[in-house]
Amino acid sequence: MDRFTKLLLAAALAVAIVALIAFWPGKYQYYNTHDGVLMRVNRYTGATEYYMITQGWQTSKPVRISDTLEDATPENPFDKANRETQKASPSPTPGK
Repeated sequence: MDRFTKLLLAAALAVAIVALIAFWPGKYQYYNTHDGVLMRVNRYTGATEYYMITQGWQTSKPVRISDTLEDATPENPFDKANRETQKASPSPTPGK
């Protein structure tokens, strides 16, 4: 093998090693939620963590402001009518 071939094989090996290191999947997969909160999922355990700017990575899901307001979602009148018309089904009583 001549010198050029050895150099070409060494360069190809170096590129392959660098590509393997660069694109090897890490421990976490990162996502953005619909609310714009960054989250990561541990590939091995499945644990989900959310990134809060002031606190860093937290395991509890962040609370949206609209979830905390009582009047954020007005009650649908059709839901109320459906709840009133639905009768509780009698539970079977054990026979004597």
